Amino acid sequence: EMKLSEAGWSHIKDEETCVLKAYKIGDGKITVGYGHAEPVHKTKLKVGQKITQAQADAYLKEDLKKDMPLMKEYIK
Repeated sequence: EMKLSEAGWSHIKDEETCVLKAYKIGDGKITVGYGHAEPVHKTKLKVGQKITQAQADAYLKEDLKKDMPLMKEYIK
């Protein structure tokens, strides 16, 4: 299993903007944190809802864990 180092986490967090207030960008999803997006019809998030930095970090880790198999194809 591929794991991301602390330096990797730090790099992603430095490169991505963290928004602690949920918003829509017109793609049928609500977005919050470091780009965590959930379909409007499946999420408990509401536009304008605030999350903590800890929740944003948890969403990032959750999202990257799901995407790690895809990332393996590009990282050798």
